[in-house]
Amino acid sequence: MIDFFKSKPRGDSKAPLPADPKLKAMSDMWNTGFDTKTLPADPTLFLSNGPYIVKSMNQDQSLTMVRNKDYNWGPTPNLDEITVRYIGSAPAQVQALKNGEADIIAPQASADTLDQLKALSSQGVTVDQGNQLAFDHLDLNFSGPLADQNVRTAFMKTVPARTSSARSLASLTRTRSRWTRRSSFPSRLPTPTLPRTTARRPTRTWTLMVPRSS
Repeated sequence: MIDFFKSKPRGDSKAPLPADPKLKAMSDMWNTGFDTKTLPADPTLFLSNGPYIVKSMNQDQSLTMVRNKDYNWGPTPNLDEITVRYIGSAPAQVQALKNGEADIIAPQASADTLDQLKALSSQGVTVDQGNQLAFDHLDLNFSGPLADQNVRTAFMKTVPARTSSARSLASLTRTRSRWTRRSSFPSRLPTPTLPRTTARRPTRTWTLMVPRSS
């Protein structure tokens, strides 16, 4: 493969050749062909070659999967059906778990959310905690009023980054953080280790709640 590419003439970025129609069609299909908010009419687009197959989709609300009867090349799935519901609010996820509307949730970790989940231990809810790498950032659009560097600098100086970070992560875990006001990031930034929280209850059919994609 390396020899193949080396044998090809170097491209000219100022006068690029037109895209190969067949390769472009393959690329477009790979990049967008599986994007859908509803159940496709073509079953081959379900992407269900694992232990579960898609049964139904409710646009922007939920997706339901059932056992794949043809799956025999891995561990046998323990659940007959999984319904994934999409919701972005951590308090709403906790409330759904409390009401029995969901069996497992994975909300954004915070001290308040952790306290709310621990309060559900009497209902048989267990909380699994672990560490994950995360990177929080504030991005500015360099247009309009923010086209002026002085305005951007003044705005960034009003953001209580360290206070906000300490408040949102209090009692959860130790973090390493660094704040920069540069328009480009340094080549090396310490990566904070943030908690991930999952709450679940035993069941044969799960309803999983995950944050809604923006």
